[in-house]
Amino acid sequence: MSATAFQRRRRELANEQVEEIDYNDMKVDDLKNLAKEKGYKGYSDMKKDKLIALLEGEKDGENQDTGENQD
Repeated sequence: MSATAFQRRRRELANEQVEEIDYNDMKVDDLKNLAKEKGYKGYSDMKKDKLIALLEGEKDGENQDTGENQD
């Protein structure tokens, strides 16, 4: 696939409505890679349930380090 075709396909996929991801079916390493891609910080020592909560944007009463100043 040429670079142009790849970019076109990537744009097409980005424009399609994406199904909701079931993070429970993913491995911890995959969740950590996804957190890294999304720019989260402090995920490297998290367990699976915390990673899922972070990626789903849930707040569980704890401050999650997303790189933002929380003072």
